[in-house]
Amino acid sequence: MENFSFLQDGDFPNGENFPDWHCGAMRKPSKSLLSPEMSRERVSLRLRALREALDISQSQFADAIGHDRSSYSKVESGKEGLSLRYAQIMCDLYGIGLDFIYRGDFRDLPDNLASKVRGAVFLQKP
Repeated sequence: MENFSFLQDGDFPNGENFPDWHCGAMRKPSKSLLSPEMSRERVSLRLRALREALDISQSQFADAIGHDRSSYSKVESGKEGLSLRYAQIMCDLYGIGLDFIYRGDFRDLPDNLASKVRGAVFLQKP
């Protein structure tokens, strides 16, 4: 029968400890690592343009994705970020991709929406 030993938290089998950077708390990514297209303001512009291209009200859009109306209003105004949960529901419901929402990639839109949304996004002020 073999003897098993249990390691202390942070120990490697050879007795060394994990480096300090490995055990520290997770840090937020530096703003310089994030594309400007991923900002709440830019995402909100694309969401508003998408909603207008679909020709539905903000309340109808929020209801369709199951988002609280007042909270969605804050998302669309750029005061709050859009959670991945609601973004995925939008994608499934309207046939768009996450790359459009978070990165501004218009190739991630169906053809019938792409030209309408593109025009509306460029007319809006960030």
